Amino acid sequence: MKITGSGTISGADYNEEIQITGSGNINGRTRCTGLRVSGSVIANAGFECTGEIHVSGSGMFADVKADSVQVSGSFTADSLAVSGELISSGSCKIKETLTVNEANVSGSLSANEAKFRNAKISGRFDCEGDAEAEEFLISGPVFIKGLLNAENVDIKLGFRKFTNVINSIGGTTIRIELREEAHRPFAKTVAKTIVKESIEGDAIFLENTECPLVVGKNVIIGEGCKIGKVQYTNNFSRDGSAEIGFIEKI
Repeated sequence: MKITGSGTISGADYNEEIQITGSGNINGRTRCTGLRVSGSVIANAGFECTGEIHVSGSGMFADVKADSVQVSGSFTADSLAVSGELISSGSCKIKETLTVNEANVSGSLSANEAKFRNAKISGRFDCEGDAEAEEFLISGPVFIKGLLNAENVDIKLGFRKFTNVINSIGGTTIRIELREEAHRPFAKTVAKTIVKESIEGDAIFLENTECPLVVGKNVIIGEGCKIGKVQYTNNFSRDGSAEIGFIEKI
């Protein structure tokens, strides 16, 4: 099924790939083996793809299910479930729930709620609610209004000036650390992270982080931190520059 120029197709079960070069509209629930867009597409109902959705341009969808999604422009959907990999170097906005097995994002990604198995983000991530993952790695700005809950959390801070804001973090291993270049003498301005409520995990390492409460088994508070209270069960150490209000072994 092909649209070249400008056209509209009706929703149906297409046992083939849909190709759009130009501007296309898809009206009604649709199932296909693949979608390739070079231009723009608007799909106003549920869209299921057993293969890859590839959008180079602009895509606006309702609810989407796909094996894999690749975005190099703008992608907007009410909800998105990807059983394989999401690769985005553009803007990806999900109004409701995002569920992805593997996410590799170098642009911007936003969702109301997000569930990953593995997330690797070098761009910006915004989440209005909770975000869950087994592995969550980000080196760009992150804004999560709910809980970030992951087996392993790794937030890298460079010398770009931005402030991450997360309501709370829970996990097994939690690292919020300065990238190597941020330790260099010329890096006078570096990013920082503010966690509004608490950080709780087994192994915690923090740099340039502000948080009222940190609770863990093994806790290291590094340079540039401002922590209200630290509670630990096994081991604790701190950098001399860190500001900590109260330390308690529990």
